[in-house]
Amino acid sequence: VKPFSLFRAMSALSDVTNAAPVAKRTEKLQQVMKKALSESRKAVDASVINKIYGDLSSPELTELIDDVLDQVTDKVSKEFDTIVENHGLNEKLLRLESCVAEGQSV
Repeated sequence: VKPFSLFRAMSALSDVTNAAPVAKRTEKLQQVMKKALSESRKAVDASVINKIYGDLSSPELTELIDDVLDQVTDKVSKEFDTIVENHGLNEKLLRLESCVAEGQSV
């Protein structure tokens, strides 16, 4: 896994949520997304590529697949950010946290 790629993939959501307070549940979603992307990347390594492609596998193929996975990671992260933003998820989760806090104080 290329650490810079994973960092870059998650930076957009951080940028979106830095403008306002971030709900704890939004932070949890960010953590889950980071973990899912990281684990997905770990699952595809040179041994998996060798097993799938056999004699066709090469360092160049492995590098190409890594590049494609970087692009997929970036795209998934951007789509996730878009969904969070379009649905106002952070704001809704902030309201939920406020309601829960009010309910606990009664």
